[in-house]
Amino acid sequence: MEDSKIREFMGLNEEQEVVLNLDAQPVVEAGAGSGKTTALVARYLCILEQGRADVDGIVAITFTENAASEMKGRIRSRIKEYIRRYGERGFLRRDAVRKLTGAPIGTIHGFAARLIRENPLESGVSLDFSIVDEIEKGALVRKAIDDLILGLWQSESDGEGLLKKILKEEGFNFEQIRKKLSEIIYLADTFHIEPPFCVFGGNELKEEVGKEKLIEILIDRINGFPDKYPNKNVEKKIGKVKELASKVLNSPYGSGRVSFISDICKELNGICNLKKADNSDKDLAGELLDLANQILSLFDLELSHLYKELAERAFYLIRERKRQLGVLDYEDLLRFARNLLEDSSERCASYISRFKYVMVDEFQDTDRLQFEIIRLLCKKAGANLFVVGDSKQAIFGFRGGDPSLFSRLKGEGNDFKSFVRNYRSQAPLVGFFNKFFERHFDRGYEYMRPEIGASSRIHPLEFIVSFGNTTGECRRKEAKSISRRILELCKQGYSFKDMALLLRYRTFMYVYESSLREFNIPYRSVSGGTLFAQTEVRDIVAFIRYLLNPGDRIAEACVLRSPFLGASDEELLSFYGKRERVEKISDFLEFVGELRKAAFSLTPVSLLEFILRETGFDSAVLALRDGLVKYENIGRLLRVFKRLESMGLNIVDILNYLESGFEEDYEPPSQSELIEEDSVKVLTVHKAKGLEFPVVFLADLDHAGGESKRVAVTGKGEFLVRHEGTSSSLWKQVSELKYREEIEEEKRILYVAKTRAKDLLVVAWGKSKKSSSSGKNLSSLIESVIGVSSELSADRVSFCGFEIPIWQEKGMEKTFFEEAKGKPSGFSALEGFPLVTGDLHVGERGGDFVLPIGRLFPLEVGKLMHRFLELWDFREESVLSTARFVLAEAFCVDCGSIIELFSSMARNFLKSELIGRIRRARRVYREVPFLVEDRDSTERGRMDLVLEEERSVSVFDYKYVMERSELASYREQLKRYLHIASKRFKKHTDGFFVILPQVELVPL
Repeated sequence: MEDSKIREFMGLNEEQEVVLNLDAQPVVEAGAGSGKTTALVARYLCILEQGRADVDGIVAITFTENAASEMKGRIRSRIKEYIRRYGERGFLRRDAVRKLTGAPIGTIHGFAARLIRENPLESGVSLDFSIVDEIEKGALVRKAIDDLILGLWQSESDGEGLLKKILKEEGFNFEQIRKKLSEIIYLADTFHIEPPFCVFGGNELKEEVGKEKLIEILIDRINGFPDKYPNKNVEKKIGKVKELASKVLNSPYGSGRVSFISDICKELNGICNLKKADNSDKDLAGELLDLANQILSLFDLELSHLYKELAERAFYLIRERKRQLGVLDYEDLLRFARNLLEDSSERCASYISRFKYVMVDEFQDTDRLQFEIIRLLCKKAGANLFVVGDSKQAIFGFRGGDPSLFSRLKGEGNDFKSFVRNYRSQAPLVGFFNKFFERHFDRGYEYMRPEIGASSRIHPLEFIVSFGNTTGECRRKEAKSISRRILELCKQGYSFKDMALLLRYRTFMYVYESSLREFNIPYRSVSGGTLFAQTEVRDIVAFIRYLLNPGDRIAEACVLRSPFLGASDEELLSFYGKRERVEKISDFLEFVGELRKAAFSLTPVSLLEFILRETGFDSAVLALRDGLVKYENIGRLLRVFKRLESMGLNIVDILNYLESGFEEDYEPPSQSELIEEDSVKVLTVHKAKGLEFPVVFLADLDHAGGESKRVAVTGKGEFLVRHEGTSSSLWKQVSELKYREEIEEEKRILYVAKTRAKDLLVVAWGKSKKSSSSGKNLSSLIESVIGVSSELSADRVSFCGFEIPIWQEKGMEKTFFEEAKGKPSGFSALEGFPLVTGDLHVGERGGDFVLPIGRLFPLEVGKLMHRFLELWDFREESVLSTARFVLAEAFCVDCGSIIELFSSMARNFLKSELIGRIRRARRVYREVPFLVEDRDSTERGRMDLVLEEERSVSVFDYKYVMERSELASYREQLKRYLHIASKRFKKHTDGFFVILPQVELVPL
């Protein structure tokens, strides 16, 4: 390396200097926060500086498009800075900045697409091919499967063909067949498995007579059991087994027989586990249990072979459909790129030879086919290969990532180096990570070395402990505790944007979002998930279903409750339960009826555009929380409709496909994208990969997630399909293989989660009476090392010299505040909100101002006023913005009148005695939900305003348009509120009614 300035320019340490040796082919294991991106950028600049290759000769493979964009940005800025400081040198020139736009820096799929587009004839693809995303591919697969099933059904009308056999095994459940077939195709694509498919344990398949003979033996032996036993529990179970055995003989279809034999296994297993049963009874039950399990395995094998043949037909049909349409999916891109690199043509070799250097980031998540492409590229081009990864951060095994490939590369005699310096987390955190994870990673865990000293700002580790009778109650308490701790940290100098709340799964993300809303904490959810999982999309789909089928009462109720109308529970009960006329519901249904007349003549895209235009739904969501995101989701839904309509799907096909869901988007956002707004980030661990935050909360650790699988695939590419609701010994065998792999991946997921923290890691530990440790959830992994449960009665947890404080709320065992559920409802709405312009100033005290607000009832107006007072920060300059938000959120149509009402109430509020009490209070609680439990009942309610002072607590109950004489009926209710508040706060309490909009205080 001749006189390079890169080491000094990039500030590389001695570990990172390995990247400057351009003749070596280093394999780097880079731990969390070790500066690997800096090292990658440094190698790229060094190649340019030394004149080894221009930007079009350097291939840089990143895991995500965001990572590629970020790398390009850093390279661009560093090139400019280098030239400013040292001048141009080698290929490190000003025109390199311009060339970066088209440089081969991106994902492996992006590079594969580039290879194919620039060599279409050699690739054997259509010259104008397009790439389908997961949405389009999912629809294409579903339609091909449906066409295949329909074609087989028609061709087998008079015979006993493949489909008829599967139908008998599956109890004539077409949807079950479609789901299992889709799973096989998905797994085949994910793990790059091509026909002929293999069945796990396929060599053990017996002839049909063998299986039937085994069933006969099982039934005969069961019928040979005596009817009476000394142990009544054994006698009861044997009676049940005999009853099930008779059903096996009488069941004509495989699904029924399998179900009954599975139930027999459960009863026999129960006998084996009876403590007081005779050993002879247990031995006999054990023998029959083995026999029954063998039979179930044979059923699974037979079913798997049937699906194998059906899946192979579906596979080839899907591939042919893609060829006819001239489209490629992501798996096709890799397959065609691999085939292209294997091509020995002169033109192809000439094209590939321009690539001199290949760099691969996040190599631990590479899959087998991607690895093959990288190897072929380097071999054919004679390119220098540099890879960086971290085997402890391999968390995408479910998408085909194979961390053993990284280990294989490290063991092939390459120049292996480790980056162990940690530039992210303060020293005590790094010390904790080392002690904790050396106990999880059995083979050669390498200690990280902290480069940041200990911070005196805050203790680096905490546990938050929550208890509950149920997992749901425990989760709600945990969410509230996290919210309170966030507010405390803000008082200690942190901003909301410094904090992230990480979850293993997104299933219960809404619980934590609800708590953050209750405490008025700004947050941004980075959840990924399916498009149909978004509330605004579900509302639109329900609206379309109801338009098409006025008899669909479920869709009707969803629409009435949604922001299209916002009917309250009381109104829905009156309308459906009491059969009473509710004016706004009746008016709305009449409006929908008018829309329905025009709907049936429209194409799917035209129908969606028509609904959005007539209801103003897309414009209205802009004013809601995360309104821009919701608006973009509606735009995305429209684009999906256009693509699916172009593929020939009708509106029913499109709705069915949306509701079936498709693969979650795991692409992490960029760090720069997240720090722009001052909000707590709520995201899954997979979304947090590559990110860092000063404060990290880990929550919902006890949730194991995932639904039971119907299809399994082994590392060797062998499939097994099980009968629904059963678990044969063969299925348990393949599940055990997968379980061991998944446990190791969960350890790596925990490593990624914890090492996102820079200053403070807060582990939320929730335990309920009904929680059961699965062994696969994150709480079990923590418990296995630290033993948290044994120390929950203390105020700290001791671990390897670390004293970790426990933050735990007390005194709320039976009376406690609980997070609000749902969003305000009960507002009339048919149109989007009109914008209100102009300034609003608070002047003299307003009069006793009462307006008839359009079609709104007093109860509805009261709800609007409650919502306004819940959100308003009691500043004159924020009245208008708060009012706009409330009205947009409620989809209210008479905005002008209500704005006038809000302004009058705000003037009164700021001139009232109450505003002074609010400003003097130590703490202010608004719209506070509570739950009171006793032996016989549960009481839920909500307090409008609670002011906590040094020695007392005041509770205020808002009443709209009410005379003093009318308050008598509410006095007992307010007394109840005071009783609850006194138990919660352990202070003297007093109560007041607040008559709105006058803001007149009336003591209890």
